Amino acid sequence: MQLVETGQVELVGTAVLDYENSRNNSPRRRQWVQQCLNFAKQYQTIDAGITERATELENQGLKAVDAFYVACSEAAQCDYFVTCDDSVNTAIFRFIKGCGQFSTINK
Repeated sequence: MQLVETGQVELVGTAVLDYENSRNNSPRRRQWVQQCLNFAKQYQTIDAGITERATELENQGLKAVDAFYVACSEAAQCDYFVTCDDSVNTAIFRFIKGCGQFSTINK
């Protein structure tokens, strides 16, 4: 978040992030995520093209929500894709088209 706060990278919010955050059982965590998303300079909605791409990715083995994350990232032409989900962390990279950088950060 420091890179976002200092303007070195731009955060993209998505309808998928909003949906997943709304389902978070922890009010404190939900509020923290929303505060982070308030820094977003761009917002990617879900349209027919994103839904089609997400379906393609899901048919290739990604879980539906992860497929939508990837499809939104591609549509927004993100340079980076960041996830803390260990089950997605390495497998997702083979599906992403057009994102520039891939790296993992271990806890």
